[in-house]
Amino acid sequence: MIPFSGDPQGDLSDMPTLIRRISQVTALLATFWLVAGCQGTGDRLEVPTPSADRFAGMTLSCLYATSINHIVAGGWLDGKDGSVEAIIVRSWNGGKTWKRIGSETWDQRDFIVQNLHFNDRIRGWASGLRILETGPVATVARTEDGGGHWRESVIPESRASFVSNTRELVFVTDSVGAVEIVFEDHDTGEFLANVYTTSDGGRNWIIDSFKEQAEDDITDPAISFFSESQGYRLSSPNEDGVQTVEYTVTKGETWVVVASLHLQRFSEFY
Repeated sequence: MIPFSGDPQGDLSDMPTLIRRISQVTALLATFWLVAGCQGTGDRLEVPTPSADRFAGMTLSCLYATSINHIVAGGWLDGKDGSVEAIIVRSWNGGKTWKRIGSETWDQRDFIVQNLHFNDRIRGWASGLRILETGPVATVARTEDGGGHWRESVIPESRASFVSNTRELVFVTDSVGAVEIVFEDHDTGEFLANVYTTSDGGRNWIIDSFKEQAEDDITDPAISFFSESQGYRLSSPNEDGVQTVEYTVTKGETWVVVASLHLQRFSEFY
């Protein structure tokens, strides 16, 4: 306490100590009320699940597996308003359950995922098309936290009148990778391909092979083997829009269905 004996100033010798004590009490009270307020609505952030009614369809175009448990699939959602939106879903348990990743931190509107590559559960890449008013732009996005956040890197294909596809996405290390960009040549109308490489994990890309003929014999982005005999594949959508994820232990000679993915399951992805 501050003594008072007629002098309006009192004895201020203990003032610094008193101020510290008042500050400590104030901080404790603020923490108490903050915690009490949070407890009223739960102890975690509740994110509303988007309604599947916004979309007319879902197409998954690519799949990548790093183990029997870890599978990632990507593609796009067709909005009823004519828009498109990327979707990437991941399973940690061999296809039993699936969760959408990246949608709360990465603007997936006007983006189509065409290829995936993961070196492990944490570090991965997605290539596809960013749809701009001037046309599609080839883009590669990288995640370093298992899909929670993504960083885009645009590949400016100025020689093309129309970029149609990104394919053959591969990273031999966490730094060195390549992707092939298919485009329509504005002079001849032919579909050609340029190969771009990166040595810094996908932050920057340089052209490696220029105006090659776009070959049809390419790696199927919907099949991924994580060992010599084990792997997963993604079927094309059936008439109801259902796609299956299938597993093999026989180098692809026989397959067994482990999951069905479709728009009706959309709410389960959150």
